[in-house]
Amino acid sequence: MYDLESDPHDMQNLYNDPFYSSVRDELHIRLDKLNEKYGDTEFEESFRLVSIDR
Repeated sequence: MYDLESDPHDMQNLYNDPFYSSVRDELHIRLDKLNEKYGDTEFEESFRLVSIDR
């Protein structure tokens, strides 16, 4: 997750920054809804595993 306005070259990943936790959580909710809509549960499980490790 990057702030493209202040970091246009994607140098600082904000995924684990507590300030952006609400944005991260909202993106996870949106992704979960899309996965459910399209039946893509395999991707969801592998994505969660990668997210937890980071």
